[in-house]
Amino acid sequence: MPNTGRQTGRLNAGDRLDGYTVEEPFDSGGQATLYRVATPYGDRALIKLARGSAADPLAGGTMNVGFAVALQFRTGVVGPAWLTPNQILEAEIAVLKAGKDSALPRVISAGTLVDRSYVMLEEVPGKTLRACLDDREPPPFEWFLRLGETLSRLQKSGRLPYHGDLKPENVIVTPEGGVVLIDPTSGIPSDQGRVTTPRYYPLLTPEDRPAFALMLIEAMTGVALIQDDPPYPVQAVSPVFEAWMAGLRAMGRERFARALRHIPRLEDMSLFLSADMGRVLLRALYLRRDEQGLLSVDPGYPGWDDFLADLRAAQEA
Repeated sequence: MPNTGRQTGRLNAGDRLDGYTVEEPFDSGGQATLYRVATPYGDRALIKLARGSAADPLAGGTMNVGFAVALQFRTGVVGPAWLTPNQILEAEIAVLKAGKDSALPRVISAGTLVDRSYVMLEEVPGKTLRACLDDREPPPFEWFLRLGETLSRLQKSGRLPYHGDLKPENVIVTPEGGVVLIDPTSGIPSDQGRVTTPRYYPLLTPEDRPAFALMLIEAMTGVALIQDDPPYPVQAVSPVFEAWMAGLRAMGRERFARALRHIPRLEDMSLFLSADMGRVLLRALYLRRDEQGLLSVDPGYPGWDDFLADLRAAQEA
């Protein structure tokens, strides 16, 4: 009789859990492993199994990580957090159960294998935005507007105040051109810390518009702007920008934000990116070019509606 995993806390091909049979692991990150599962009747799903109840300093529990690694940190004056894989997954489960939206995976069941939390999710057809970009098949501009509208709708409804780790790996493009968001981290209590990826959240703030702007720039130009080794040289910046960086440095937030110094004129990156579009995307990153052409600071957008309206206007101009 196949082991159910409830005695060992591990899953192997052929194990049964909640009426499903484990087929194979197919993805593994710093905090969890994903398995494909199925029933004898052809129903398919995914199991996400936390790596354990102990914090792992090599899985983002330290500030000394690269831009592309999911980072754990405490808010306020930024420092390392020691969230466990179980805590992170349980927070995600709570968000998905409360969300109940077509843009979020449906929770089939959840529980614990020995000391490891798990969740069984519906398998969403399609491919991640990362896979689309790697295949040089980015979705059209209208799809990104649909993504922004989805994030706006979820925020207004209270189902997802913000995603928290929005990046190409965490967005699924469905065959019908729809949007499904996976791996949200906004459910982690603020007093425990946050988990996010600095490549798309260089300011380490609980807001998704900068991540959205960086993904759209990457799709339109083929370049990820925020990296350990930035692809563009340091730009001339204004005194206001320098003062902003000094403030971020005092809060421990400057390490990743300083990559913003390397952002060029966006319209110079691609023929498909107009000056108007560049201004809108810079503003979403709290940046602008001043009258002297220096990289400076902008108050940003107060919400999704104004941002999306400006995106549409820039595209149609």
